[in-house]
Amino acid sequence: MKSTLASRIIIILTLLAAGSIWLYAQHPSTLPSLAPVQKSVAPQSADSRQSAAARPNTKAPSPNATTPTVGTPTATPATIVVNTPMTVTVTVQITDTTLISGSVNLLRVGATGTQATILGVMHDDGKNGDGTAGDHIYTLQVPFNEPSAGQIQIQVSAAFQGQLKRIQSQSVSVLIYNQFTSTSTTTPFTLSYPPLWVISASPYPNQEYLFPSSSQPNQDNEYAADIIVDAIPNPGHLDLSSYYSNKADVNYYSNSDTAITFVTRSGFPAVKFINVSGMIPTEITSVNTGSVIVEITDVGEQHSDDGILAAVADSVR
Repeated sequence: MKSTLASRIIIILTLLAAGSIWLYAQHPSTLPSLAPVQKSVAPQSADSRQSAAARPNTKAPSPNATTPTVGTPTATPATIVVNTPMTVTVTVQITDTTLISGSVNLLRVGATGTQATILGVMHDDGKNGDGTAGDHIYTLQVPFNEPSAGQIQIQVSAAFQGQLKRIQSQSVSVLIYNQFTSTSTTTPFTLSYPPLWVISASPYPNQEYLFPSSSQPNQDNEYAADIIVDAIPNPGHLDLSSYYSNKADVNYYSNSDTAITFVTRSGFPAVKFINVSGMIPTEITSVNTGSVIVEITDVGEQHSDDGILAAVADSVR
């Protein structure tokens, strides 16, 4: 009797165990599960969350992007005179379409390690010295009155879309010339000459020597000067053609390869005689102020191409 009861209990427990196993197989999701482990993320600042689209002008250019360029500025005139108020017109060409309007600055470059000075904003509106509006040539007219000879370094700076920094041009120089005034009562005239040059009286009347300070005259090698200036009285106010045809010792019109007529910056008639006959190649520019004819002789034609002879002649008055 007891063994029969025990056998029934074992059978019941076996059936219950089998049922539990069947239920687990049918519904495994009913068992408790572990929640997935999440990595902690540090909070971001508002600045780091700012999208690139919100900062278009600070986005670094792509490696294949072309960097905008600013042309080399041009100054007219390229020389000014010490202690003389003069206006210089500066132009520069910028064709890049990403140029930011109103950002083209003309700078006066200071000494090494010093801050450049903004002389003004250049414009392309056809006004105040600018030739044609919208031609991509930007202009600024700048007044100067410099107390000492030397040079002024100028440069152009402009801003472009997508560029972190402003783009700068090459720098160019405006030379500040010295000034000489003759003390002669019969041949009064004034001219200018380059910085770091010297002017001195020659042994001959109404004649001056012009030369760089590093090239002193030396009679042993027959070097007198780079440029010789002769002042000739012209009481009859003859024109240059009449003077050289009738009064001068040598007629440069017939003793040179070429005679080029022009008008100086001061409005005086002038003639440039190229390859004047002589022992060495010589170029002579004659300027007629009315009462005085000023002959500027470039001995050996050393300065016909560097602009010095032209600048000296152009300054005569």
